[in-house]
Amino acid sequence: MEIIDLFVVRAYSPKGTTIDSNCAQGSRINCNTGYRKAAGIFTVPQSVLAFPIATCVVVTIVRSIRTMARVESGSVVIPLAAALAVGCLIFGAIVSSPQSRPRSTEAWVTEGLVALTNSLVLFAAAVGIEKL
Repeated sequence: MEIIDLFVVRAYSPKGTTIDSNCAQGSRINCNTGYRKAAGIFTVPQSVLAFPIATCVVVTIVRSIRTMARVESGSVVIPLAAALAVGCLIFGAIVSSPQSRPRSTEAWVTEGLVALTNSLVLFAAAVGIEKL
């Protein structure tokens, strides 16, 4: 794994196709590695929507609950629960598609841990916004 692999997602060539025939056609496949397309994680349009919108949803949920239930503003239980709920919804939407569903136990564990980490980042963002 190289540093660039943290920021670039690559898709492999489909099963049943030969990489050599695709290389001859001038496609974006690297003939040495079998990678077909690459996209920077930080520069894809989905990154603009995913984290900022998820953060806004979490903060809106937290403020709504605190307003309606008159919960003290220092409690971190509500932002944590809201962040985990939004994270679970996003994870559920991702794994509901057969194309993006993890294929192995290792992939499920890895993607679950990444989803949990992202949920905790949403929690930290929501708490930070609430403190302002």
